Amino acid sequence: MIRIIFYLLLCYLVYQILRMLFVQKPQTNARVQGRPKNEPLDLSKQMVEDAKFEEIKKK
Repeated sequence: MIRIIFYLLLCYLVYQILRMLFVQKPQTNARVQGRPKNEPLDLSKQMVEDAKFEEIKKK
């Protein structure tokens, strides 16, 4: 009985070590540099045009 518990514990430890070695954690400290390039839109009502739709008959 003790031998089974020992083997289970050994397998668990090997699994944890292999998981730490092969699984890479994503980097959460990504730094973004530079200025944002969000420029405001200069749209007047004359520049905006409504879309024209056409009804489609159902068969």
